[in-house]
Amino acid sequence: MTVKEPRETLRGLKGRRKAISRTRADFVEVPVYDRYSLAPGTCLPGPAIVEERECTTVVSFHSRFQVDGNLNLNHREGMSGESKAF
Repeated sequence: MTVKEPRETLRGLKGRRKAISRTRADFVEVPVYDRYSLAPGTCLPGPAIVEERECTTVVSFHSRFQVDGNLNLNHREGMSGESKAF
């Protein structure tokens, strides 16, 4: 399975990688983003991987992340819209 992302997100896209999905019990191909190339206001759906020197962030299915004005990653899980800063 391949997960597709909107065209406007290609700025920070580094490539794709297979990652295990616990909910699907299989590997899925997900987009991999360069954290330093993501501009404030960028909002992307999961599944995705965001890489930077200090850490790697995994965004699961039914989640999304957004880059705020201070370049923090904010994670939104499920349909509740609850925001959690990383």
